[in-house]
Amino acid sequence: MPHNAWEVTVNDKKHVITLDHKAFSGNYVIHLNNRSYNTATSSMIDLGNVTPINIESETYTVLSAPTLRGFRYDLIHDGISVVTGKKITPIEKAPTWAWIIALVSIGAFSLVLLQYGALYTGLVGGIVGMIAYLGLANSRNPYMPESTRIAISLGLLIVCWCVGLFMRLVVQ
Repeated sequence: MPHNAWEVTVNDKKHVITLDHKAFSGNYVIHLNNRSYNTATSSMIDLGNVTPINIESETYTVLSAPTLRGFRYDLIHDGISVVTGKKITPIEKAPTWAWIIALVSIGAFSLVLLQYGALYTGLVGGIVGMIAYLGLANSRNPYMPESTRIAISLGLLIVCWCVGLFMRLVVQ
């Protein structure tokens, strides 16, 4: 379970914010000064979380952002990462283009579903589903430009269709 901690000073008082995230189950627990501040569970697929925290007169944002290499965690104040000092704009929901690409990716599943039995259908469905999830998760990665996120998602779309076509050719 990743454990992240940040220390901030507001009105000359030190505050500690911690995040415990179980990526497999999607459970998030945020503590402020060793007290539970927020507990949440992601939906069926964990696409990250953006949680605002009010400390006295200041608002901070705890960010867990999915990337192609796992989750990345950050604390943001006034649009600036407390960790890196760089400007970060959290992406709260997967963009519409990401959902469209994911659905078209899953369309590759139909190449095998319409022609073959459960074994091949399950195999291709699992592979295509994982690849489509990577594209959806990556669409919320605020650490790379949107054009790069779209290019990666389109690349994953091509991989999905290649898997579907390959399986269709192999089992004929």
